Amino acid sequence: MNNMKKIILITSLIATAGIANAQTTLFSSNFDSNTLTGGSAAAITWDTQDTSITAISSLSAISGGAGFANLGATYSNGDNIYLSNNLNTTGAEEGYSFTFTTDTEWELATLNLIAGHTTGTADSDQNYISDLNFSLSGGTLGTAVTGSSTEDYWNSTEAYNSVDFDLTGTTIGAGTYTLSVTMDNLNSGGAFAIYDGVALTTVPEPAYAALLFGLGSFALILRRRK
Repeated sequence: MNNMKKIILITSLIATAGIANAQTTLFSSNFDSNTLTGGSAAAITWDTQDTSITAISSLSAISGGAGFANLGATYSNGDNIYLSNNLNTTGAEEGYSFTFTTDTEWELATLNLIAGHTTGTADSDQNYISDLNFSLSGGTLGTAVTGSSTEDYWNSTEAYNSVDFDLTGTTIGAGTYTLSVTMDNLNSGGAFAIYDGVALTTVPEPAYAALLFGLGSFALILRRRK
């Protein structure tokens, strides 16, 4: 096999490996098929759960009101969760938290949150502006990792905004962690916090990254020899 064919083969291997292993999703849920009927807890279906996640809890309400609201309403077919307290209430912080346990060390990549505003009966979207916040704590983290994004729903053509928080550089070791997600600081009017999904991904595993580096270096050497 000549050098050019070798380079093409190695490049193909790198591309194939990259597509298959670019990231690992530790867990994700679109909140479909949940059993929420109101109250302080919501059992949801986790669509993706990596084998390194040995335990993951239901959602607990973070709310100044009565917790989660009943999903009897028709907004977005009920495939979501929403809180019973108005975000416009002074000091209101509406959201959820849950715990997960991993037996593996991971370097995190992205936290994706899907969120929006609805009415008190969850029958339509409400186009206001509020802050979307998260906090990841526990395990081997010395201090909590936090983030916030001011989300403008005024001109949104979708019922929800999908927001990616960059967690590059954050490493979690084996242990139990708490992830909290909230909205606050509604700009005006009145709306209720509603959520439609959560996902946590990691960067490629070290062994995989080393493989890609080695294959890339080998391809470069062959190209120089040609």
